[in-house]
Amino acid sequence: MLLRRSKLWLTIGVMIALGGMSAHAQVSDMQYFAPANPGTFGGGARANEGFFISGEYLRWSISKPDAASIGVAPPASRTVYYDTDVFREQTSTADNTWIGTRFTDGSRVEAGFMEDHQGLMFSGFFMSTYGRVNKLSNADVVFDDPEFGPPPFKRLLQGYVDDALTDIQDLPVTFAAPIVLDEEDNPLPTWGLVMDNVVETWNTELNYVYRFHPTRHGTFWELYLGVRYFEFNEQFNVDAYGGILADSHWYTRATNHVVGPQAGIRFFRTFDRWTFESTAKFFAGFNFQDYNQHGVLGSQLNPLAGPQEDVPLYMGPTAFTNSATEEEWSPAAELRVAIKYNVTRSMTLSVGWTGMWMDGIGRASNAVVYRVPNMGITLDNNTQDLFINGVTAGVEFNR
Repeated sequence: MLLRRSKLWLTIGVMIALGGMSAHAQVSDMQYFAPANPGTFGGGARANEGFFISGEYLRWSISKPDAASIGVAPPASRTVYYDTDVFREQTSTADNTWIGTRFTDGSRVEAGFMEDHQGLMFSGFFMSTYGRVNKLSNADVVFDDPEFGPPPFKRLLQGYVDDALTDIQDLPVTFAAPIVLDEEDNPLPTWGLVMDNVVETWNTELNYVYRFHPTRHGTFWELYLGVRYFEFNEQFNVDAYGGILADSHWYTRATNHVVGPQAGIRFFRTFDRWTFESTAKFFAGFNFQDYNQHGVLGSQLNPLAGPQEDVPLYMGPTAFTNSATEEEWSPAAELRVAIKYNVTRSMTLSVGWTGMWMDGIGRASNAVVYRVPNMGITLDNNTQDLFINGVTAGVEFNR
């Protein structure tokens, strides 16, 4: 995170230095630290022109995905046996609601040029890795276990439930923390289910800017027309230990590549050294979604060991890889508000808030199909709402 911030400020410093390598007549106007000039012209403060660059620190949150079970969602269940006459209805007991909406860090850089009423502006932001981890000592996970073979049909999660190896029934899938002792035979903390959710998102855009004449009250309005690219990557990882499918792992990644045109409007007004501004944009995005999944179920199963009590009779360790693609319409709206203070003639400090809503986003934890032996990917819930918002603080230089 410190490295990313260092790169941001280094970029700003380099661009300022390059801007200073012009003719001496031009340099005389680059008084970045000259006193601010809050004077007015034509009834109001003049809007800045020329080259500009800004860097902002972001403290934003990302909305959580829709609720999803780890396993086939209740009320679906399986009748599982612990002995010939000992059975119960097993349902999935873990879900993804722990992911939450925690705030994380990011950075945004904007640069451009304005002359008279027209200009160009580049903008880009990057969010630092947003990660959440949840650990459970044990969890029931119901897998879809389809029938296979000729009658009488078999299932992969069936096995002997008696020590005489005479009664074959459905076995329970419960991932439970293994017992691990230290050198003094004291129990060490272990987990049956470890879940990890990681998000990374970034955005870049290029806009043509048209600035209208100021109103009679000194308010400036600008029209934005441009193109935008937004990427949202999420990875949902599960490591499961203990039970009849010890040890199992499945890792699912959802990538949203959203590109399209956008239009926006900005207005601002300056009072002495203070500037109040607001920007609204609409992004007509088209989303190219990619899903990838890999893992292994029952890595400790030994098909050469022969029939055993409470061990799947027909299933061995199974590695799998799955992928899927989809295209969705992903419109988005963004609102930004900020207060700026003109410290010197060419340097401005700002604080503000940004909120962005987008539709048609695929999330990783909602794309998992819980089916033995090869899991799978579902696109049944790949058009979720996404809301990103938070505060900003930055500095801007204008030549």
